[in-house]
Amino acid sequence: MIKAVGPKVSFPISPAVVAGNLFFATVVPVDLQTGHFVGGPIEAQTRQALLNLDILLREAGGNLSNVAQVTVYLIDSKDVIGLNKVYSEFFTQEPYPSRATVVVRELIGPPGIRVEVTAQAYLLSS
Repeated sequence: MIKAVGPKVSFPISPAVVAGNLFFATVVPVDLQTGHFVGGPIEAQTRQALLNLDILLREAGGNLSNVAQVTVYLIDSKDVIGLNKVYSEFFTQEPYPSRATVVVRELIGPPGIRVEVTAQAYLLSS
């Protein structure tokens, strides 16, 4: 059975889902409570996206230490420095998740969006 995690959105998507012990999420820099886009530099956008990941994981019964793999999509390769700075604030303990960072021409979302993150995690059984 697949269970949706996170707030309902106006599109036919879920911010995260749990399938068995597996957690899948796609997060962007949007405040989950208000639905408002958090613009600004890459650091602010990355912080909001990773905060969303943490919130969704906790709602699913896990935490960031359960994350096995992350893919980060950026629109500018120069943003990787700011991304890494903030990323290291969230992932502080080994083993760190496997990570791919991909530069794309454009992200679908609010004007000014610079980052999108997908993550997969393993949730421990209760």
